[in-house]
Amino acid sequence: MEEGYITISRKLFTHQFWKEKRSFSEWEAWIDLIQSARFEPTVCYKCVRGREIALGRGQLIASIRFLVSRWNWGRHKVTHYLYRLKRDKMIEISNKQGINIITLCRYNRYNKLQEKEPEGTLQGTVNNLTVNELEDIVGQQLTLVLQKGDSEGTKKNKEKKEYNTKETTTKVVVKKRVAAGAATLSQRKKKFYDELVSYQHQYSNQLLRAFFDYWSEMNRSKTQMKFEQQSTWETARRLSTWARNEERYGQKNKRNEKYQRTYTETYGNEADSCNFLMQPDTDTTEIKRMLNGIGCD
Repeated sequence: MEEGYITISRKLFTHQFWKEKRSFSEWEAWIDLIQSARFEPTVCYKCVRGREIALGRGQLIASIRFLVSRWNWGRHKVTHYLYRLKRDKMIEISNKQGINIITLCRYNRYNKLQEKEPEGTLQGTVNNLTVNELEDIVGQQLTLVLQKGDSEGTKKNKEKKEYNTKETTTKVVVKKRVAAGAATLSQRKKKFYDELVSYQHQYSNQLLRAFFDYWSEMNRSKTQMKFEQQSTWETARRLSTWARNEERYGQKNKRNEKYQRTYTETYGNEADSCNFLMQPDTDTTEIKRMLNGIGCD
C-alpha cells in the first residue's frame, strides 16, 4: 500500500470541509503549499505591492503573516515549520525585492504535467523517474535564471524611477516647506505680538514695542525668531526682567547726564574740545589731573 498514488481534484479545495475555519495540521499545511503553487509550465508575472514578480512552476508567493492567517497558526510555529521543510530539502525560500517566494522541490513528483504518452510506453520505470528528476532541475534552474534577469532589470528600472521620483519629490517638498514656513512664521509672529498686547495694562507701549522688536528678530535661515531659539521661555518673566533692566539702565543714564551737566558748567566748552566723557564713578581730583595732562586747564 506504500506504492502508487491517488489523484486529487483541485475542486476539493473549494469544498466546505476544506474551507472550514480551523487550525491546519502539518500534513494539511503541506498539501496546501502543493495545491497553492503554480502548476502551469510557463513563467507568469504578478504585481505585488507595485513590484513585478516572476513565478515559475512549483512556486508561490506566501509571507509569514499570510500563512499565519491561512493556517491559523502562531508566527513561531509557521517559521519553525518552514525551517524544517527547508532543512529536509522539501522547499526553498527566497526573498527578492522584499517578497517571500517558496519553491517546492521535486514538484513534478506531486503534480505531473498532463502529457500524451505514445502507445506502448512503460510507466514507472527507472528511466522515467530520472527524466522527472531532470525536469525538476531544469525547470527550477530556468525559473531562477528568468527571475534573476527580471530582478536585475526591474532593479535598474526601479532605481532610475526612484531617483527621478526622489529628485522631483525633494523639490516639491522644499517648495511646500518654504511656503508653509512663511505662512506659519507670519502666524507665529502675529501670535507673539498679540500676546504682548495683553500686557499693555502693566507696561508702556514703548517698552512692549522694544521687547517685540528685539525678540522677534529672525535667524539667518529666516525660519525662527530669537525667542523661539531659547531653551526656556516665559513671556511674563522675560517682560519683568526687561522692565527691571530698563529701569536700572535708565537711572544710570540719568546719573551720567547729571555728571556731564555739572562738569560742563564747571569747565565750560574745554571739556567738549577735549572730547572727554565724564563717568559717574570718576573722582573729581582724578579728572582735573587727567585734564591737566592733556592740556585742558
